[in-house]
Amino acid sequence: MLPSRSVFWQRLAGGIVGAVRGAACAAAHVSLRYLPAPAVTFTGPAMGTYYRISTIPGDQNPDSLHEIARREFERVEALMSVYRPDSEVSRFNATRDTDWFTVSPDTARCVQVATEVTRRSGGLYDITAGPLVDLWGFGPGGQQGQIPNEDRIAEVSRRVGVDLLEVRLTPPALRKKQPDVAIVLASVAKGLAVDLAADALERSGVTRYCVEIGGEVRASGLNSLARPWQIAIEAPQAAQGAAACTVSLRKGAIASSGDYRIYREDGGRQYAHILDPRTGRPVSHNLASVSVRDRSCARADAWATALMVAGPEQGYELAVREKLAAFFILRTGDGFTELWTPRWP
Repeated sequence: MLPSRSVFWQRLAGGIVGAVRGAACAAAHVSLRYLPAPAVTFTGPAMGTYYRISTIPGDQNPDSLHEIARREFERVEALMSVYRPDSEVSRFNATRDTDWFTVSPDTARCVQVATEVTRRSGGLYDITAGPLVDLWGFGPGGQQGQIPNEDRIAEVSRRVGVDLLEVRLTPPALRKKQPDVAIVLASVAKGLAVDLAADALERSGVTRYCVEIGGEVRASGLNSLARPWQIAIEAPQAAQGAAACTVSLRKGAIASSGDYRIYREDGGRQYAHILDPRTGRPVSHNLASVSVRDRSCARADAWATALMVAGPEQGYELAVREKLAAFFILRTGDGFTELWTPRWP
């Protein structure tokens, strides 16, 4: 049962809320409070949205650090984007072979994280829902025509289910159990790209950084004021940069999922881009967004989507059962209510 408490967070004094915005950045739900020098910040486009990298580089060359991180973003996009026909994921989706399909270690790792969350969430999250994403007009193969009827949803849903997909890490490969299975990693790949960029910075000797793509964040160390990095969770349907709460992040990651930026309208009704793989339909509850904190940004990314699909009551209970640090924003009759699990900072 949900705790009945509404919380009003005080905005922290000082700093600048720099929200990542843009037409291709509709899935971002986290904004960062960036601080002045000696932090060095780089921004740019990546994976259909924008990235921001802030480091306290010490003796390292900031431009070199930027290039190290940016290369990881480009590599993940080249491997996993369904908008690129030459990516590993696109080629895997296109094949009708049910033998093992060789992929990179990072693609296999990404799929393994996703399938683990699928099983632990009881199927609330499923990367094989790609055909449903297209059916509702939210994917590269989708067109926003008429709302699909129940027969069409049932027909496409026969191609959806984590049991139709296998992954192995050594040697890295994927395998379909039926030829028309297709996967979409959009809800986990950005988080993985953040993890890989952060790992690359750490291998280069950087211990103080904040890396973000489209609202998925991982940070380490202290910022230029010798304090933990300040991560602002965006308030739904508020002015640009408005924060529902601000979290101090010294080591770890935060990822968010929400239904209020990407949707389609038909007959005066809004249909969210987040689909429930169990029903084949967009979610339709009063949960506006979920943020999850974890050591891994990829895992936080996948869990945020799973909890968003679950809805407020089931999502809260699932997060508590899985010992997740999660922050929920719910729509109420006169605004929003915020609640969080015991592990949320």
